Order: sequence, then C-alpha cells, then structure tokens
Amino acid sequence: MERAWMLARSGHFLPICLMLLGFFPGCRWSTRSGLPDHIRSVSVPMFGNTTQEYGLETALTAALRRAVNQDPRIRLANPGAADAELTGRIVEVQRRSVRDNRDDRPATMQLTLHAEFSFYDDREGRWLIDGAVIDSSQTASAKGLYHVDRDPRKTPEDAAIAGAIESLAGEIIRRSLGMW
Repeated sequence: MERAWMLARSGHFLPICLMLLGFFPGCRWSTRSGLPDHIRSVSVPMFGNTTQEYGLETALTAALRRAVNQDPRIRLANPGAADAELTGRIVEVQRRSVRDNRDDRPATMQLTLHAEFSFYDDREGRWLIDGAVIDSSQTASAKGLYHVDRDPRKTPEDAAIAGAIESLAGEIIRRSLGMW
C-alpha cells in the first residue's frame, strides 16, 4: 500500500496505468471498421423482393444507400467501381396481432420484414458475408408496431413499414461494415 502511494506521488502512476490499458485490446476504442483495409467503397445495387408487397425493395435500397453515406469510414460507389458490393432481397413480410381490442379484432400489429443479404469483396474475389438472414425485429431499434384503431385517414401500416425498413437497413449496414 505504501509502495503504491509512493508511486502515485512520484508522477509515474498515470503513465504506467495508460501503458497497462494498452495491453487490454477489448478496452480500446477505434473508428476503424472490421472491414479489410483495402475496402473503402461499397456499391448497393437494387435489392430484390420476392414478396407481393410492391415498392419495398426500392425503399430498402434507398435506406441502405443513405446508411452507407452516413458512415464516415466508407463511401458509396457505382457497381463495378466499388471495392465491395452489398446485395440482397426481401423474402417475407409478416404481420401478427400483438394486442386485440374488446371485439377480438387486432388493435396493435407487429410488422416484420425478413431479408437475406450478402457482402462481396470485389478486390479479393471472396464473400465476406454470404446469404445472411435477418429480420427487422432482430434490430436494436426494432420498429414495426402500429395501432389499427388510430386515425382512419392515415394508413398506420405505412409508418410501420418505413420504421421496419430503417431498422433493417441500419442493421444490415452495421453487420456488413464492421461488427463481424
């Protein structure tokens, strides 16, 4: 105890603590992604849509492109000119009742989008992610709830779809660009 106090008073305590923190890699913070260093640009061609819901692929592709543009570590590029390519498709839309009203009609619904995506390293010719399946309810900010009995002039499901798409796009970008 006395030795620690003497070390602290001598002015060597702080540099030694900082040096020791460098040996704990899990404790360091970095702005680098988990991507290989040679990937600096990503293309996001139009996602596919195997559901009967028209326009979901356009909305998801736009949300993915916005998410890539917001990430300072990477830039959006045209297909063929990018270092990597993010592709995928929406495979299912699910609606389920979360809460019923007194008449046993759905009052609150949960809309979930299921997608499959892949991330290809064009420079090295290899898959970084191949056929990963994700749904919008797995995201940190899972959106997609809507109340059926609310304002009849608006379509509450449209807002739920927009929220589910934003959640899904954010999670796809997070998984593709560095948290793997």
